[in-house]
Amino acid sequence: VWLDVDGNPLPFKTDEEVLEFLRTAKVVSMKAAPKGITHPRQATLEKDGLRAHAMFRNVSEEKVMATLASGQREMNFRDDFIFECAAYELSRMLGMDSVPPVTPRSVNGEKGNLQIWVENAMDEGKRLKDKITPPDVIRWNNHVQIMRFFDNLVYNTDRNQGNILIDKDWKVWLIDHTRAFRQNENLLNKDGMVDIDRGVWEKLQAM
Repeated sequence: VWLDVDGNPLPFKTDEEVLEFLRTAKVVSMKAAPKGITHPRQATLEKDGLRAHAMFRNVSEEKVMATLASGQREMNFRDDFIFECAAYELSRMLGMDSVPPVTPRSVNGEKGNLQIWVENAMDEGKRLKDKITPPDVIRWNNHVQIMRFFDNLVYNTDRNQGNILIDKDWKVWLIDHTRAFRQNENLLNKDGMVDIDRGVWEKLQAM
């Protein structure tokens, strides 16, 4: 259930309806998002009496060599908004339902993407800081394993506590995949994968 700017349920029943709203709603305002090293912005969208927030990203950068905030150096560095769209499409093909709907869109002449905002969510950093224990540890561990599997699959180098979102129902949402899909044949962190949802694994094998 996606929420509007006031925290009320939106009428969308499918991802396709969310995507249609993201593609066609009017962008009535834009402001800096609370977090994000690529300087994303929070957009307010309006259509047919509905108002909802979305994340707008327009980062598109390539370097032969880049030094990351951690001090690590990366060859063939690329940070691009289009990878968020690719991550979403791949997650749908795998039946994951963990990446919020996102679509390419230009706003005021800027090419980027718009991703539906997860309202009233906390990130993993806040959960750890406040020492909040998940109410269902088994379900939580399943979410974590799905995340580790997906990050290995797309070689996501930017997973951190700030882009793991937890909604009020304790569903985990994964955002910020602009630094994924690297030119590397090795797994990012194979030791982090212990098990995987059978349905997701079977869809991957079928692909």
